Amino acid sequence: MHNPPPSIDCIVLVKCDNDNCYNLFLVELKDINSSDGFNKKNIVSKFKTTIDAFLLNKFRDIFLEEKYCNFNCYFVTNPYHCGGMTQEEYDRKIHNEGLKLDYFNSIKPFEFQGKVSFIQPILPNPMVSEC
Repeated sequence: MHNPPPSIDCIVLVKCDNDNCYNLFLVELKDINSSDGFNKKNIVSKFKTTIDAFLLNKFRDIFLEEKYCNFNCYFVTNPYHCGGMTQEEYDRKIHNEGLKLDYFNSIKPFEFQGKVSFIQPILPNPMVSEC
């Protein structure tokens, strides 16, 4: 495709044995040195394209046939150089200082299979855990 639409970097599925369902993680990764290194609307567009064109359309026969326990959208980055912070401290900093990443809390959340998620900014080195 000459100019493919923007889409996220990773889709992670975790099978939950106890509930016979999956946890679905949509993940965009950005290694940047400042908040100037990303465009908010472009990030939103990447998640929207992935959900609408990929999950609900092109590969609907795969993704719409399953049950989902959880649905999460993550934007993994550290543009503010917040080394040593917990995720909770990072979230407070983003919100209290009105930083660029707080924008994701002001948009309409994404929905997939009856589950809802905002784009959640998280620090690098997140761990995908069992169900």
